[in-house]
Amino acid sequence: MPRFKQYIHDLTSAVLMLSASTLLAGCESTPTALERSFGSSVRNMIELQTAQPGYRGHGMDGQKGEAVWHSYREEVADPKKVEQSIIQIQLGK
Repeated sequence: MPRFKQYIHDLTSAVLMLSASTLLAGCESTPTALERSFGSSVRNMIELQTAQPGYRGHGMDGQKGEAVWHSYREEVADPKKVEQSIIQIQLGK
């Protein structure tokens, strides 16, 4: 009789192990197109915002940017210039 109990115990263990492995295998899935490219937009943004020594891309240098910033600040500080009508719409002749 002890041999029979050992057989039942081994069979139960094997069935439980097989069931557990089947359940865990069901959780695995192939990544979708969205999941494969997950994070690529962030990596691209970091790449674009990182300075590359020797790269002469589009944009402006610091002096030109500072001049634009100062002229912008001066015009906004003068409310009469800002309130002027820039767009004129003419209907008819």
